[in-house]
Amino acid sequence: MKLFGRTIKINFIDEELMPQSVGMANILKGKIDVTNNMSDDSTNATILHETIHLISDMLNLELNEKQVFGLENGIYSFLKDNGIEVDFMKSEEIPQEKKYEGNRGIKNLSNNTENV
Repeated sequence: MKLFGRTIKINFIDEELMPQSVGMANILKGKIDVTNNMSDDSTNATILHETIHLISDMLNLELNEKQVFGLENGIYSFLKDNGIEVDFMKSEEIPQEKKYEGNRGIKNLSNNTENV
């Protein structure tokens, strides 16, 4: 995905490698790591949350975790409540061979098909 013209990679990581968090943003490496064991809604909300962290870092807003959490919930609710599709996993920047294990089976992100 793109943010302020910069490519941000989204990586799906085994939860064992991120035992204390479901998501992590790294401005220097231009990436967001997300655990691969969440539902689609939780994954998209987490990507939004980590994107807000990146925006805060890029603009020196110094948002704290409570503020980021509030913005994530407010923005995500606004989008969903108004029928605006939220699917960051469709990003063209995700490698074609990348697969995501969600609560409904395995979703191949290259062609958006699902095997249950």
